Amino acid sequence: MISPVGAPQDKWPRTRNGPKTGDFCFLVKRGCGYLKKIQLGGAVMTKREKLLIFLGVLAFFLFNYPYLHIFNRTLFLGGVPLLVVYLFGVWVLTIAVLLVSKNRLSSRD
Repeated sequence: MISPVGAPQDKWPRTRNGPKTGDFCFLVKRGCGYLKKIQLGGAVMTKREKLLIFLGVLAFFLFNYPYLHIFNRTLFLGGVPLLVVYLFGVWVLTIAVLLVSKNRLSSRD
């Protein structure tokens, strides 16, 4: 359930600091507690969010046409087609990089 901050007090409490002028904020409510405040407009991305977006875009490009066409050959590695090796390798590498970057960035926070 989502409601704008500043709604009547009987339904939705205000945040401790209150919204800045011109910002539009939401409190996301689940059950009895408020999970997080979502602020629209003027939001600053953290280093972690920027890295995750970059890695997502990089993975998107690695799984699309030019690279798939390069590895779509009749070459076999250990009896497995090169395209399958590429897809599995990029998939495992993407998961490993996301795991390492998540652990490294969460340890710095």
